[in-house]
Amino acid sequence: MYFVKTDDFGLKIVNSSSMNRLLFLFFLLSPVVVFCQNRWKPNAGIKATLLVTFGSHQNSLGIKLDSYVGNDFVQLNAGITTRYFLTNLGNRSDFGELRLSAGGVLMFGKGKNSVNMDWDGALHQSKSEYSIGYAHYWYLDRLGTSQRSGAWNLGIQRIDILMENDVFGGQAKDRFRTGGLIVSYRDSLYKASVGLMIWTGETGETTWDRTAIPGAPNGYRDLTSRPFGKLNHGILYGELKHRFVGVQTAGARLGWDSEQIRHIFQNKLSHDLVLFPKKMVRRTPHYPRLDESGNNVFSKKEARKPRFYFSTFLNDGLPY
Repeated sequence: MYFVKTDDFGLKIVNSSSMNRLLFLFFLLSPVVVFCQNRWKPNAGIKATLLVTFGSHQNSLGIKLDSYVGNDFVQLNAGITTRYFLTNLGNRSDFGELRLSAGGVLMFGKGKNSVNMDWDGALHQSKSEYSIGYAHYWYLDRLGTSQRSGAWNLGIQRIDILMENDVFGGQAKDRFRTGGLIVSYRDSLYKASVGLMIWTGETGETTWDRTAIPGAPNGYRDLTSRPFGKLNHGILYGELKHRFVGVQTAGARLGWDSEQIRHIFQNKLSHDLVLFPKKMVRRTPHYPRLDESGNNVFSKKEARKPRFYFSTFLNDGLPY
């Protein structure tokens, strides 16, 4: 069968087999076109939650407001968190804190993942299987522990690897909220995580003693005379979180707060770069372990004994 060209309509002669192939390609590709259009369609969200935390180190009450706009390939985030702490890291107590966040995420892969129950600057609310996100944080308080920080998150299907460090926020002072790491696995209702949280006192206006001593080959800085310098934290914990009633979550953490944990991750891995070739020049000092009285010590036996760490929370579970 042919379409016959006429003067009235100007139809070109087209072989029916060619037309069939065109129709076949159209119906074959149309689901892909529709799928792409749906995934590129912009979407947005906003969430407000009440934060409650009770535990050995942190006790607080607050409000967290999060928002995002994006599609299945890119997402922009902004958030504000305000909390009142009865107690917090560094032996701080009775104060308010404001945390501002802004970030973005790039996503790719099939949209078959469960949506993350947590909202924050480096996370996303799409079903994409792979992602990389960055967030910038501002911590503001009246105790002298205000600072900038940043975080990177790598998403691989149901696994998230989130690392927060003040160096990602452009300061690299190794003070206060020094570094946090959370590796988590989730489904639609539960999230299981292993986390690390390091807190160090004020490092500014200290002298670097470059004398090599056992346990500190590049010397050290003495923080004991600086604000919050007599109590550090190196907390390694496990966490289980459950989503219920829509966007609400509840969870608990159990772990240990140990100067040896902090020493391994901060001094050995981060400053001494023990996993890198010895030819690399090390230009970072140690922050010595502390004993029960907050004095510098350089051996495991003299360091403050590990302390039990636990935390239960509603809609919280932030790195700091």
